Amino acid sequence: MKNLLIITLLTGLFSCDKDDGFTICTTDIRSGIELYAKNEFGETVADSIVAVIQEGIFIDTLDQGSISMDSLGNITTYFLSGADERPGVYDLIITSNIFETYNQTDIVVTENSCHVNKVEINIELSRK
Repeated sequence: MKNLLIITLLTGLFSCDKDDGFTICTTDIRSGIELYAKNEFGETVADSIVAVIQEGIFIDTLDQGSISMDSLGNITTYFLSGADERPGVYDLIITSNIFETYNQTDIVVTENSCHVNKVEINIELSRK
């Protein structure tokens, strides 16, 4: 019985629901920003860019998030992510040898009692 109580308490400690007034959180790390970049044809181009976010002296280069491919091996979804578990107000700068430089300011990442609330950014980049 004592072991069951300990397991129950530990299981509750690592989930993200409110139950009976208690907040219990997972231990996973969540990104505050997910960037989906496409070209004028709607094709994903995240592998052709460098994306950097900045808040004050904090600078983060967005990392490869997830890649999805269709049955022919074409990339259908590819995003970059960053601001892991870090709320704040960010500026985004995207550079590329193929596309025009892109800037976006005042991207607000908030937090809840457990994690950051993800902000999805969808942009279309213009060729140079």
